Amino acid sequence: MPSRSQWSAPAEQRLDTHHLRHVLTRRTTSREPASFLYGSGGNLRAAWRIGVFVCVYFVVSGILSATAAPVLSFVSGNTGGVITPVVWTDLLTALITIGFVVHMVDRQTWEGVGFPAKSWQPSLLLRAGLLGGGAIAVTAGALALFGVLQFEPDTVSTFLSGDSVNNSPAGAWVSSTLRITLLLAPAALFEELIFRGYLWRVAEDSASPLAALVLSSVMFGVAHIQNPGASFLAITNVTLAGVALGLLRLHTNSLPAAWVAHFAWNWVMAATLHVPVSGLPMSTPGYRAVVSGPDWFAGGSWGPEGGVAATVVLLALVAFGLFPTRFPGSLINFSRSANGTAAARSA
Repeated sequence: MPSRSQWSAPAEQRLDTHHLRHVLTRRTTSREPASFLYGSGGNLRAAWRIGVFVCVYFVVSGILSATAAPVLSFVSGNTGGVITPVVWTDLLTALITIGFVVHMVDRQTWEGVGFPAKSWQPSLLLRAGLLGGGAIAVTAGALALFGVLQFEPDTVSTFLSGDSVNNSPAGAWVSSTLRITLLLAPAALFEELIFRGYLWRVAEDSASPLAALVLSSVMFGVAHIQNPGASFLAITNVTLAGVALGLLRLHTNSLPAAWVAHFAWNWVMAATLHVPVSGLPMSTPGYRAVVSGPDWFAGGSWGPEGGVAATVVLLALVAFGLFPTRFPGSLINFSRSANGTAAARSA
């Protein structure tokens, strides 16, 4: 585990909240005249960019549904359902769509959506994973401390569809964990690409990093409303998680870091606690964690991330990101923005 000194930012990088406010609200200006289609920076306005993105997304989705999806279904059927075709099809759709729109329409690069050269640094990704996984582990620990989360044996393992895993306990756990990983990793990357990738890029170009943070977080919460067991508190927690992930993305300039933190949070719930992830049931080979306390506190059928215990942890994460000088070991560096200076205005 990284030492305290490894987590701490240099003293000259620890800036006060006034600088944070400046970073979050900064705008760039351009002397180029704006028009109905184009903003002052020469790029399409935000609404048109989003419209083009949606159109391209559905076209690419249709093509991949007819071509890649059957291949992925064949692979899944011949590997014991180790992959979920729809999740991987969605991820491929997002990657192709963003790649096309960013390069051909916005005239930008992948760096603009959070993939600069240094975004894949192993040390950064390790710390992000520890942050995400550790946060939900703390939530579960608090629930266990209050006696509302307990483990019980479960000899019948199910994975979303309810298929039994006829294997030894160890073999069932390995098989289940592999499938969980190959489900949650692309699903988390898909969501990060959409919300804190392209949507973030458009909002930041059009307004400010603060607008990108707020809009992406709210939309992230709204996208989960139809999940089983959704409640106002659960969606609020998802929105807070979006804020925490957005702060990580903003101050590390790394979408992969946000992805790893997101994935680690979900993986700890699914692979180690064997509880639902955002209301979606996961397999429970050998054992499962059961919450017996009130839903408002423990999360109920949504999982531990849906209750007040998770709210407290998420608020602490947001505070950790907003006030790094008060939290030694912060991953956040307020001295740089998400992408330096916005490439062009499109408001």
